[in-house]
Amino acid sequence: MVRMASIQAIIPRLKALSFFEWISESDISRIMSEGELCVFEAGTILFHEGDQEVEKAYVILSGGVDVTIDGESVASLSVWEIFGEYAIVSREARTATVTTRETTACVAITEDLLLHLVSEYASVNDTLLGRIKDNIRNSRGVFRGC
Repeated sequence: MVRMASIQAIIPRLKALSFFEWISESDISRIMSEGELCVFEAGTILFHEGDQEVEKAYVILSGGVDVTIDGESVASLSVWEIFGEYAIVSREARTATVTTRETTACVAITEDLLLHLVSEYASVNDTLLGRIKDNIRNSRGVFRGC
C-alpha cells in the first residue's frame, strides 16, 4: 500500500499521463491505496512472455523496465509509464517478458480495479485501444503489448 501523504504527491503526475488524465482524483486515490507498492531489484523478471497469470498491471514510480519478445528488445519503459494492462483487458497470456533494468518501484493495479476503470471511463478504454494500435504499428509485426 502507498501511504496517503505520498498519494497526494503522485496524483498530479498520474493525471498528466494520457491513461489517467480523465480519471477522477478519487479513483486515482483508490488505485494508489488499493494498489500494491512493489520494489524490485535490477534484473527481476516481472513476468514472462506466455505467462497465463495476468492479474496485475503496473505503473512505474521510479526506475525502469525492458520489454522483450522472443529475446528481442522491443521497448524500454520508465517513470510514470503503465505496462501489463493489455493482458488483463484482452484476457490473453502475456505477450512479452518484462525485466527491471535497475531497482524499480511500481504500483501494481489489480485486474478488478483496472476493469472498473475501463468500464467507468471511456477515456481509459480509448487510451488502451490507442496503445494497442501504436504497439502494432510500431512493432512491424512484433506485438509490444505485455
